[in-house]
Amino acid sequence: MTYPERLRLLIIVNVVKLTTDTGLDSSDKITKDGALTVTSQNGTTVEYSINGTDWSLTQPTAKEGENIIQVRAKELSGNVSEVTIFTFTLDTTVSNLSPVITKAIDNIPTIENILTNGTSNDNTLELVGTLTATLASDEKLMIVEIIGQTQTILGEATVTTVDGNTTWSYTTSALSNGIHNFVAVKKNRYHIGTQFHIVYSDGIRKSRRTCAELRALESISVRSGI
Repeated sequence: MTYPERLRLLIIVNVVKLTTDTGLDSSDKITKDGALTVTSQNGTTVEYSINGTDWSLTQPTAKEGENIIQVRAKELSGNVSEVTIFTFTLDTTVSNLSPVITKAIDNIPTIENILTNGTSNDNTLELVGTLTATLASDEKLMIVEIIGQTQTILGEATVTTVDGNTTWSYTTSALSNGIHNFVAVKKNRYHIGTQFHIVYSDGIRKSRRTCAELRALESISVRSGI
């Protein structure tokens, strides 16, 4: 191995990431802002290229859709690191698709439609909703549960369009006792829908307290199998 090759191995670009990932989760590399955050060794400068030939100290302007950026570090003597290739999607499109959860279908003990802020003793609810537009071929409608600042993707909804009207449905897995906040979102291009709040209890439904009322209680006693 030659001396310049040994130097190349010693010069490292440590991290290349989106400054702000605004996609469905913080690691899907979908963003409304194409800025990158790059860290490298002290004493080196960071260079960018979109073709592997022309290099610049300035980050290239991201284009709508997929972007492939090459990044390397360079020291004062001119030695450079191995190239790091970073791919991300820029999406600044304003979506006209608004997913809404209209109700949840409770099948215990009989079929019943539960509206937002309702309560249910069925731990596998069928969420049902509408879309204001049809999905593109590369798009999916995902159901997400939000707990505090954490978003968990539950799965993909089944979407149906009849006579120009688009509806969807999704059946949850077994829910735990407590308040569940669901939202329908479009993935590939991120667009959040209206949150839908359900309180699940495995005892018989004894009241129609809203989520706000339940949150105000110090504790909720639930007895299963009543």
